[in-house]
Amino acid sequence: MMRGILASAVVLTAIWADPAQAGYDGYFSFSHQQATNAPYADTDNRFRATTFYLGHQPTAGVGFAYHHDYRVFKLPPANNAEPASNGHVHLTGPVITGHQADWYWQLAPRIATSSNGLKHLQDASGKDVQLHGLALFRTDWGAIGLQADSRLGRYQPYPVVQYMHSAGPLMLQLGWPQSLIRWQRCSGGSPLWHRQPHPGGRCLASGSALARAYLEAGLAPTGGQWQVKSKDRTLSTPFRQQRWEASVVAGWSIRPGIELRLGGHYGFREEWRYRLESGERVTLSVRDTVSLVGESVVRF
Repeated sequence: MMRGILASAVVLTAIWADPAQAGYDGYFSFSHQQATNAPYADTDNRFRATTFYLGHQPTAGVGFAYHHDYRVFKLPPANNAEPASNGHVHLTGPVITGHQADWYWQLAPRIATSSNGLKHLQDASGKDVQLHGLALFRTDWGAIGLQADSRLGRYQPYPVVQYMHSAGPLMLQLGWPQSLIRWQRCSGGSPLWHRQPHPGGRCLASGSALARAYLEAGLAPTGGQWQVKSKDRTLSTPFRQQRWEASVVAGWSIRPGIELRLGGHYGFREEWRYRLESGERVTLSVRDTVSLVGESVVRF
């Protein structure tokens, strides 16, 4: 068991780094998260998630990327009825980003469905599609804007407010819905903090300085909503995960353009909302979980 946990920790959560560092416009990231304890009694099945991100983002203008997020839940039966889905869910689709003066925007049409729904897209409906988006206006003290996605546990729009302050190697980002504190050791110059808070709550140095090593602690919502299908695909119902995560992550630049991140996440205030084959709705409060996370990033 421990061998599997450690192996999972070596692989790699997609970040929204600033790929334009030192001339890098493109990036690829791959991550894996593995819980170390079971989410509820009478099971040894543990939550896991795998994410990859491939994109091209110039310092100005429009950038393009592709993002895929795969999560595995073991949904328990209730009242002598099985869950309508096996709990294997995907969030996948292109991401278009842009910079214009003090504005940053992101548009991402996503398919949010179960594995069997992804295999049979001919049966998809509008409920399987979510239009994620972000519009941020950068200010002298941080950024404000509007975002739409499902990480608060339901697909919805919500405000984004971020206060950002940097002093030498330290960067502080406070606000809603995420907060972050980061220490960074740079090479090639002093850190020049790029005022572009990512929905995931990370912001790297930009300009000529490259991060050699960094340590960060953060707090952010990491839930989701998917339209899942029964085994015979005759029943289509929403599945929602509400979850907050506190994280501590260390990162190293192995060589120019290659980064490795390892850390731990503490998931709390987690609920799963799903339907049984009988049609009954279930709300399950999940135990707090500790996960090991590994991530690799290649810039090109």
